Amino acid sequence: MKMIFRTYEVFLHVLLISIYFLTFRVHSYSLALEGFHHQRHGSIKHHQLWKMRQPLSHEFLLAHNNIRAKYGLPPLIWDRRLARFARRHAAKLIADCSMVHSIGQYGENLFWGKLEHWTPTRIVEDWAKESEYFDLKAGKCLKDWTECGHFTQIVWADTTRVGCHRLKCIGLDKGYIGICNYDPPGNVMQQSPFVRNINPPQL
Repeated sequence: MKMIFRTYEVFLHVLLISIYFLTFRVHSYSLALEGFHHQRHGSIKHHQLWKMRQPLSHEFLLAHNNIRAKYGLPPLIWDRRLARFARRHAAKLIADCSMVHSIGQYGENLFWGKLEHWTPTRIVEDWAKESEYFDLKAGKCLKDWTECGHFTQIVWADTTRVGCHRLKCIGLDKGYIGICNYDPPGNVMQQSPFVRNINPPQL
């Protein structure tokens, strides 16, 4: 009787181990199949999550440099000092989202949008749409800087650094404000945005 019980115990033990390994292999196969599917077809949810986690600084900078690349201009670099300046000025406008410039020593682009879909990329692209009011042959705006000044600041050849901030205004349906500051500043009168007007330092 003891021998039968012992054999049954060993059999049960082996059966449980077999079930465990079978479950593990099925789970591993499912994960591998899911990974293959994402790799081949792309995961929309993963892409959306990546975009949500993507830093605003990276998105602002990439949007600027994509536009500058279209005109053969060197990329800008992100400047924390300028980003801090933009954040502090945005904090002053948070109560009513007023479009008031800082009047500081930097170039500056301002934006206001009511809905959350105004991401850094869309903000910069909206500024860049003013290119339709810029005469490439003449190297100036069709009328004056007020109609294409956001675009010209983005592509200003002398500008090398940028820092931005996006902030939700206080109150219901107040919207979002976006600010970018540039150094050296652009939109200098009687100068073309595509021509370098500042001589590099002599080494």
